[in-house]
Amino acid sequence: AKMSKSKGNTVEPQALIDKYGADTARIFIIFAAPPEQSLEWSDTGVDGSHRFLKRLWSLAYQYRDIIQKSSTEINLETLDAEQRDILRQIYDILNQTKYDYERLQLNTVVSSCMKLFNLLSSVPTSFTFIIKEGMSLLLRLLAPIAPHITHQLWRDLNYPGDIIDAVWPATTTQIKADQIELVVQINGKLRSRIKVPTDATVEKIELIAQQDAKVKISLGNNVIKKIITVPGRLVNIVAGEK
Repeated sequence: AKMSKSKGNTVEPQALIDKYGADTARIFIIFAAPPEQSLEWSDTGVDGSHRFLKRLWSLAYQYRDIIQKSSTEINLETLDAEQRDILRQIYDILNQTKYDYERLQLNTVVSSCMKLFNLLSSVPTSFTFIIKEGMSLLLRLLAPIAPHITHQLWRDLNYPGDIIDAVWPATTTQIKADQIELVVQINGKLRSRIKVPTDATVEKIELIAQQDAKVKISLGNNVIKKIITVPGRLVNIVAGEK
């Protein structure tokens, strides 16, 4: 049954705070449901929120030396394709999170912070400036929801001042991806996915699709009769017997 005062099955927040801390309570309550909807209690959800904060703490200390010694200057001109792609993903998450804050969609704000955390967890340690930039953004975005842990980590990582006085992240111009992924269909059925340069011509896209190993196997002895390309989305190969 759902929690209700009349049913006497409500959960005292103080017990949750005493056991897990206020930040866990805030993360769980905000993440579990949008503010205008009812909240269904879940012990698993509480544990998950607590684990997320513990993982955040561990990752921050894993990257502590890197962050303290790294420069914050990022020159897009010197980045390779992998670095540009990671930074693009970070800024895409930032822009979406700021948009969700503006419309008070706080549960998706938490979801985006978790997504950013997962991305930072997989960044090569040699990308020091991206780690420093990404963690700075993550802590600031999460601070209104989990103010205590973000305040402490901000200090421990030697970011300037206190996080409460830090400049709110500015919406960042999206970095254009070097490649995009397209679906390849044969007679309307999904057969493969290909990556092509973002500025590739239709002719180039169709050539890459035809040279794809999975496409060749799926075609077998059939011949290509027509190719329909929707830029940015898919390539549909119409094939049949000779």
